[in-house]
Amino acid sequence: MSPDNQRPEHPQASAMGRATIGLIGVVASVGGGIGGFSNLRLLAQDFATTVDGTRAFLTPMAAYHLAWLVFFAGLLVVGVSLIYATINGRSEDIVPGPSIYVMGASLIVAAMLQLMFGRPGLAAACAVAGIALMIAEYRSAFI
Repeated sequence: MSPDNQRPEHPQASAMGRATIGLIGVVASVGGGIGGFSNLRLLAQDFATTVDGTRAFLTPMAAYHLAWLVFFAGLLVVGVSLIYATINGRSEDIVPGPSIYVMGASLIVAAMLQLMFGRPGLAAACAVAGIALMIAEYRSAFI
């Protein structure tokens, strides 16, 4: 293989590309942190004591908030990975693939629960976004 066809081990990003990756990383980290914290609070409310004194640990709304908590945790991981890539100057292979797959799967679970709640429009939007995330990660070798 000629040197022109070889990919560098750690490609260096341009200054503008690094700034963009870093900005997206900060936005994803902040969004993941805020969304995760708010869903954690909602999840704690879902695990409330029922009228007869028993604990209802897996209500449909608790499962819904848990799916969103997993999504926001994945978003936080993606954001931190992007910030780390910015610090190291990388522009390829910067996001761990499993976190994107888990984000897509959690959106699909949220879509199924939305169908159960009688919201087909939101269910379709969540399902399409989840499938798009999973396909994007599958098709891209170097995200």
